[in-house]
Amino acid sequence: MQFKSLVYLAAVAAAAPNLHRPGSPESIKNLKDKIKNVVIMVMENRSFDNLMGGQTLAGLENPIQTGPYCNPLNISNPGTGTGCTEALDFDSIINDPDHSISGNNLEFYGSFTPDNAAIKAGTLQPDMSGFLTEQIRLYGKKADEQVLQTQVINYYTETQVPVITALTQNFVVFNHWHSDVPGPTNPNRVALCSGTSAGKGKNNFQYNTMTQRSIFQEVTELGLEWKDYLVDTSIQDARWFTWTYESNNTDRIVFMDEFYEDARQGTLPHLAYINPSCCGVGTNSMHPTGRVSDGEQLIKDVYEALRGSPQWHETLWIVTFDETGGFHDHVPPPRVARPDNATHSETTPTGADYTFAFDRLGGRMPTWLVSPWAAPAVEQKGVDACGRTVSYHATSILRTLGYLWGFAPYNPRVKGAPSFDHLIGTELRTDVPDKFPTVSHFPPQQDLQTVVQSRAREWHFHIYFLLQSPTEKAAALALRDAVLRLRRDGKYNDRVFFFFENLPLTTQRRFCCGSAAPSQRVSHRTASCWIIRDVLIHPLTTLQRRDHEFRNGWLGKPWPIYLGGLPIESAEVPLQYPELRLGWSTAPEDELSLDERRKKGAELEALLAGDPEAAPAPAN
Repeated sequence: MQFKSLVYLAAVAAAAPNLHRPGSPESIKNLKDKIKNVVIMVMENRSFDNLMGGQTLAGLENPIQTGPYCNPLNISNPGTGTGCTEALDFDSIINDPDHSISGNNLEFYGSFTPDNAAIKAGTLQPDMSGFLTEQIRLYGKKADEQVLQTQVINYYTETQVPVITALTQNFVVFNHWHSDVPGPTNPNRVALCSGTSAGKGKNNFQYNTMTQRSIFQEVTELGLEWKDYLVDTSIQDARWFTWTYESNNTDRIVFMDEFYEDARQGTLPHLAYINPSCCGVGTNSMHPTGRVSDGEQLIKDVYEALRGSPQWHETLWIVTFDETGGFHDHVPPPRVARPDNATHSETTPTGADYTFAFDRLGGRMPTWLVSPWAAPAVEQKGVDACGRTVSYHATSILRTLGYLWGFAPYNPRVKGAPSFDHLIGTELRTDVPDKFPTVSHFPPQQDLQTVVQSRAREWHFHIYFLLQSPTEKAAALALRDAVLRLRRDGKYNDRVFFFFENLPLTTQRRFCCGSAAPSQRVSHRTASCWIIRDVLIHPLTTLQRRDHEFRNGWLGKPWPIYLGGLPIESAEVPLQYPELRLGWSTAPEDELSLDERRKKGAELEALLAGDPEAAPAPAN
């Protein structure tokens, strides 16, 4: 029986499982009776082994339970060594792994151009051995190989991702859920909403270009309501489809503050689709270089909004990802029915041409079902309409929503997808948590050489202000010198810009502490400084606030500061601004002496002596 694919948690007062066959009349009736509102949130670029690798819940297949798993550093030369799965010690990474179709080919099959005929015949199987090879190929000239291998193959522990752990332990988690396209973000998001990427295999197409039927059109024509809720404007999945524009439904695309208000008032639509912000520093989709902890905060906020909503008792929340983002997973993706006759061709990094027929899935990624009707469980593989045991994938959502709202599968891919209607139970749970745990923030890196040479930064801030008088300029320069003294004394490990923009007094000025190595591109400079610790930002105008909060060029909320109130000369950063928390806190028993700190500071000054942009510390 299909319900044996579940691993239920013992000693939990959970909802009674639905023992009906997936897609059966009894299961569909139960689904319709229990669920009136569906919330779908699609996060970004994390594989199962990466995000779930440290989860100890029985039934999960991951590095901590069934590993470790290893990859050669160079698949063409195994003698160069291997890297194996271990726990991570950082929140996110700078070097975004390859998640193109060609990159996935190398990561899965060890070749940019695997033999499609052999794959179709079943004589060529993915061995999932090329992740380190591809990461080192992409970034080996810029970073240490050991750093690169830890970035792509290591995993998060339960305590590092407490919100993910709470999701996993309290609701349904899928052990075998794959993306629909072994490629990048946009084709996968389109496929999740419509069952096909219509031959798109790259992120090289625009909004208002996809002509196929989507879930947004379907829901509207069924007389149901939907909204696409945005954290910012970086991802707007409803906009991919021409129907959204032609039917004048772009006004259903709104910002997240409306989601929280709708949840509070009990007015969420039948379909609430959530787009996180993407894709880097300060965003919350979990896409590198964005922090996993910021994504956890979004998940926590959405859960608690739904849990406190009057609609909670009739809601199903699906938390999933678009694709694996090039992060290692050891489970080979299976072959699957083609959605249509479209193909995608691209030139690989070796110059060869490769054509993909959309006949196999992408990597395995985390997905959960959250509902008071969903018992805590590990769901293994599903059952398709023909009774075959198959892996779940993104279009399983469309297959299940088709049962809920009564619409036919859009194409063979959707028709062959296993549904999860049977995971909705028959009794309302009373044991679900009201809140999720507090997000865990990774500690700052404190090794001096690592901080300076590996682009991991302790903290970083920009100060934006309007120069209205020479006094304010002098105060800003004094603040910079105070930070330089901290560096000299070993309390601050980073580079401080030498320059100070000398523009007309009525023009915005920028004083910038901290950055990356001078050889880095600007994009790396704006990315590398925030991987470890929060950024403090100090804009004054509405435009500057919008730039920081909605364009996602920076991290953190603005913190206004009046520089005119700072003393022009001070041995330390003024105590009247303790909220700036410059440097990091140290337990008294671990505090270094002044001589020890100055020794470290001298080492740092020596490391930066050849940097033409780095300001030297004041002599006194």
